[in-house]
Amino acid sequence: MADGPGTHILLVDDDEIDVIALTRAFAEVGIDVPLIIARDGEEALGALLERGLDAVLMLLDLNMPRMGGFELLERRASDPRLGAAAVLVMTTSSRRQDIERAHALGIVGYVVKATRPGFSRDFAELVRRYLALASLPRAGGRTR
Repeated sequence: MADGPGTHILLVDDDEIDVIALTRAFAEVGIDVPLIIARDGEEALGALLERGLDAVLMLLDLNMPRMGGFELLERRASDPRLGAAAVLVMTTSSRRQDIERAHALGIVGYVVKATRPGFSRDFAELVRRYLALASLPRAGGRTR
């Protein structure tokens, strides 16, 4: 995918180790889409509203300080200015009610974080394949 409007990935996660591991894994699998990091929902809102970021994909943790993932998903559902990025949740929660609630808020997938070796690379490969195969929203609501 070429760089341009709507070709950013917004990673919303407060865990520095996960952010570093995913950043490295994305490079290893050849994801060349710019990665923007937000440490919580409030930073993500700032990126989307104040900076005008038009992400093509949001990778979202649910459990974060200040504003968590569910609150961000609820805000996104009620505010069209927050864009049409596909949202893939990656979290430690395997609770059925969290999975169902996240899907009800319009996510495209839900992945439970694992501590096993190789998980970050496997997740990055999933993202790479998703970007290659999916018809994703872009600036102005168009798809690629």
